[in-house]
Parts: sequence; C-alpha cells; structure tokens
Amino acid sequence: MKKLIQIIIVSLIVLQQISCQTKSDQLMEDAIILFENDHNWVSNSITFHEDVLYYGTWENDLYAVDFKTREVLWSIELEDVLLRKVIFTNRGLLIVLNTGDVSLFDYDGKQLNKLNLGGRIKTDPLIYGDDVIISVRGKGITRLDLSSFTISVFLPSTEQLTTTQPVIKNDFLLVGDLNDQILCYDLREEELRWSYSTERSLQSNLVLSDSSVYVAVMKTLSQETQLVRLSFETGHLIRSSKSEVDIRRNPVVYNNNLIFSSSHGVIKAFDKQELTDSWSVDAGYFPSTEFLVSDNMIFFGTTNFKLFSLQDGEIVETISLDHGLGNPFLLEGKVTLPYGNKLIALNR
Repeated sequence: MKKLIQIIIVSLIVLQQISCQTKSDQLMEDAIILFENDHNWVSNSITFHEDVLYYGTWENDLYAVDFKTREVLWSIELEDVLLRKVIFTNRGLLIVLNTGDVSLFDYDGKQLNKLNLGGRIKTDPLIYGDDVIISVRGKGITRLDLSSFTISVFLPSTEQLTTTQPVIKNDFLLVGDLNDQILCYDLREEELRWSYSTERSLQSNLVLSDSSVYVAVMKTLSQETQLVRLSFETGHLIRSSKSEVDIRRNPVVYNNNLIFSSSHGVIKAFDKQELTDSWSVDAGYFPSTEFLVSDNMIFFGTTNFKLFSLQDGEIVETISLDHGLGNPFLLEGKVTLPYGNKLIALNR
C-alpha cells in the first residue's frame, strides 16, 4: 500500500509538470516572437518609437532594433540596468538610470550630455514641455531643462522621498510624499495648488480619472486599509471606503472600476464613483507585473510564474510559465511582454 501511494504521488507530480509544460508551450505556440536576444534577458524598459524598438537588458546594455527587419541598429553599454523606459524628446533619447545618472543620446546612439542628479530615482520621469520632471530620493521633485541640460527648479516641499509615481495633467503635477500627503503643484506658476493629508501611509500610486484622484492608504498600527477619492480641482475629500483586504501597488481603471492588487494575491475591483466592492478574484499569488487593460480584459503576471487574463471578475485564462514575465504593454494593438531573452506578442 505504501509503495502504491508513492507511485500515485509521483504520477501526480509528473502530470502536473506535463500540464505546466503544455501550458508554457501553448503560450509560445500562441505567441509571435518579435525578437530574441542571444545572450541577455530583457528588462522592463521596452519602448517603441518610429518603427524602432528600444530595450535594456539585465547586463546593462541598451539596444535599438528595426521593428520591421528585426535588425539591431546599434547597442551601447550603460553603467547600470535600464529599468525606466526611454524618453523621446526633440533633442534625442533621454536615458534615466536608478543610480541618478541621466544621459541624452542622439538617435544613432551617440551620447550628447550626461549628469547625475545626486540621488536614486524611484519613479518614471515625465515630459512637461521642454522639461523633464524626475523624482529624486533625498532631493524631491526636480525639473530638468533639456535645452541647457541643467536642473532648473527644485520643488522644495517634496524634499523627502516621494512614495507615488508623479502624474501630470495639463499644467498640474500630483504626487504623494512620506508625510502622508497628496500634493498638487502648478508647474507653470511653480507654486502649491493644494495639499491633502491622508493621515495614513500611502499604499498605491495615484490614479487620475475624469476629475477625481484616487489612492489606497493604510493605518500603520491597525493595518486598516481605505480607498480615498479626492477632487482634482480642489483636493477636497469626496468619499472614502474601507477595504477588507490590503490594496496597493499600481491600480488601473477598468469598466468604471478601480482595479487593485493585495499582498494575498486577491485582485479587487471598486466602483469608481461610490468606492463600493464590485468583484474580487483570488490569483493565489502576488502580481509581479503591472496591470494591462486591453480588449475588455486585464492581463498580468504573478510571482509563481503565471500569466492571467481576467474579464469582468472572471478568470479567462491562466498559463503556467517556465520563468517570470516583464510588464505587459500594447504594441501595434497586440498584448506584448518581455519573456526571458525574448519579446513576445500574444496572437489573440
């Protein structure tokens, strides 16, 4: 009997491995390989501009690839892994490394300018006119003048490390700081427009939808999580709602809902107007990628190497993989994602 049980257990493990392998093979059968790097894994820095793909690798390289011919146009070695997307300006390619190094290259890969901002960079830079807005640890929000390639303005009220990705709408910048505040700056007038104290630590990036600002917050001691909705115009509280699970990370808007993830692997949807529960899905593991909304579905990868697609609170498909995925994004209408040393597009 003991031997029979061992045989059954081994058989189940083999079947599970076969199932996972089949699903992984199915992904590659259903996918279009856009390009494959012979040596290095692709990072989350992929950007597409005028028929050229730009991407970084975990070996500190930056590649430019002709999207039509798949020919490598040029490659350069950087001083660190490129984790931020390349920024396209009328003066060239702006490369921002987490070390604080900022470099300007022409479109042939020749370096034109370089400076160090004096602190680590934790969020994606944003273009504002001829300037680039960058959040720098220990210095706050900096404003890089591309014409002179110098720092033109430091926003003094954000000297502490910002905890959320800055968002720009028109001439206004929204950001959260370590003082549990949401700040709205007038970039043209270079002055604070409004601030709102959440009195709780910020748990998610800000979501700006229509004329409202949304963020998840948590009381440190009780671990009580709330979803907060503010007026973009005035910063006044419109509504707040408690959440039964901790909600965090990078939320997205989907079918008039706000989609959050939790540390327990639960994907939670809240009505955008009332902040009431709409639906939830248990993915089992924490999402390892950002959410992508496409064709009325939500795509994301998880820490146990699975690719999920959801639709209106139901799991459409789950694919087990051999290793982790990068952040999914849309490229010429197809869901595209880094997968090891490949960039693949789902053939759906």
